[in-house]
Amino acid sequence: MILMESRNESDMNIQHVLERGYVVGFFDADGCVTNGKYTRVFFNNTNYQALEKVKTILRRELGIVTDIHTQEPRNKEWKEMYSIQINSRTFTEPLMKFLLDNGAIVKRKALKMALNRTIILKQESQRPAARYWTPEEDYAVRTCWKKFNDSEIGDMIQRSAGAVRVRRQTLGLKKLVMGRPKKGVMASAEG
Repeated sequence: MILMESRNESDMNIQHVLERGYVVGFFDADGCVTNGKYTRVFFNNTNYQALEKVKTILRRELGIVTDIHTQEPRNKEWKEMYSIQINSRTFTEPLMKFLLDNGAIVKRKALKMALNRTIILKQESQRPAARYWTPEEDYAVRTCWKKFNDSEIGDMIQRSAGAVRVRRQTLGLKKLVMGRPKKGVMASAEG
């Protein structure tokens, strides 16, 4: 019984490797990766059943759910073309990693370039947005700028010392030099 289970597991592993190889080979032969405003991965072919197999393997291996689109031929003598298009950033990055990890050769350079660009765009979209200054924060800067340094004010309002310095300068509040306000201090801001 144990021998039978290990053989079935071995058969499953072989099937798994063959299916992954099928998708990678299909991509190398009839696939495409675009690297424009959005990264897209395409599988194109005139054989609908072949694309159906790719679609099934992508769903099972990576959880990618997609449709097969029909493209009318530009020339009446040509066959109808079918296409799987993966546009979502959620799916394109894991798919490109999958193709690279499983042996894509012909389009390896294009995949690497598109993957690097996707990772950079992802990192840029995850940067925190600039936080607006609240009236309470402005009040703290206006009332504390003479008594405390920028770092201490930043600790009070949870901002960096550099951000406090820039905001203080924007508000026209200059630091004291030798006990006197620097030139340009607003008279209304002194109180």
